[in-house]
Amino acid sequence: VQLQQLMGCAYQALDRTDMKFPVHLPFSKLVPEIFILMEEYIEASLQFATHLDLSQTEVDDLVRKSTNELLTKTLNDCLIDLIKEKNLVLSQIVQVSINTSFLQRYSHSMETFVSSKTGCTVSSTQAKDLYGLKMFDNVKEEAKRQIHVKLTEKIDEFFELSRYNWMTSEVREYPSDYI
Repeated sequence: VQLQQLMGCAYQALDRTDMKFPVHLPFSKLVPEIFILMEEYIEASLQFATHLDLSQTEVDDLVRKSTNELLTKTLNDCLIDLIKEKNLVLSQIVQVSINTSFLQRYSHSMETFVSSKTGCTVSSTQAKDLYGLKMFDNVKEEAKRQIHVKLTEKIDEFFELSRYNWMTSEVREYPSDYI
């Protein structure tokens, strides 16, 4: 029950057949927090749209459009800015990439959530799907680029270390940069 509350709509997408507690999930708490915030945003958008005297299809379109804006402008930019931070280490970038993969994997549950709240499905109406969910590909590509940069920097550090003269004949009066 606690896992179901934590994961929200993504809980239905988890494979629970082999789950033994305590559960060790590969993603960080960022994933369920993003889903919870997205659900709250969708519900707030829906509540706003219901007061506009629109048809059900128009409400669905409005909610999907605002959710797409949230995904493409806000979440995409936040994740890419996070990945590009200079003080982020390799393991943190890899974790963001893993989190993004899980967000993308469970994104269909967000579609289902919107449809259940608005009463419309993409196939039954002219409603737009949540194309903003495709932005996770952009975030994963940026994560791959940053992982490549960090690995290249580490390799360069190792090569710099190999150029160090380990057998010096003179005594230094100041510490080496390498130690």
